[in-house]
Amino acid sequence: MRKKTIMTAVFVFFVFSAPADTIILKDDQKFEADVIDFDAYYLTVELSNEKQAAIPWQEVRYIKHTTTEYDWRETMYIDNEDVEVRSLVVPLEKDIAFQKALFPGMVVHGAGHFYAKDTNRGMSLISAQILSLVMMGISINGVLAPEGASGVERDNVSTLSLIHI
Repeated sequence: MRKKTIMTAVFVFFVFSAPADTIILKDDQKFEADVIDFDAYYLTVELSNEKQAAIPWQEVRYIKHTTTEYDWRETMYIDNEDVEVRSLVVPLEKDIAFQKALFPGMVVHGAGHFYAKDTNRGMSLISAQILSLVMMGISINGVLAPEGASGVERDNVSTLSLIHI
């Protein structure tokens, strides 16, 4: 009886502690998950937190099967073309994200967002920075320009604008 319970415990231990399939994406994200299903466009996996994720085949570099069986159709969907990986499966390192947000984020706004693969917000921040730099340049040029350089003196401009109002 005791031998039977020990064998059952060992079996349960190996079943629940069996490593999952290792999946490597083209941006070198490496994670373990169980391959559930796939079609011509997406690889559906179950992560260790029991959530499912659909990853486009064009972002997958390699699958090392340990718990699920290899399917010959996988080779048709995995290619060697470089693409931008938009799937974020592996959590970002908080220290690196903070460093990227702090520097070069103070000089190039949105650097932390680019690291976090939030390109829309990163592009918004960097374009706002470029627009503010252009506006500052125009303002400084107006302040530093000599008074009669534009052909019309400043007093005349303000007088003309008051007449038309």
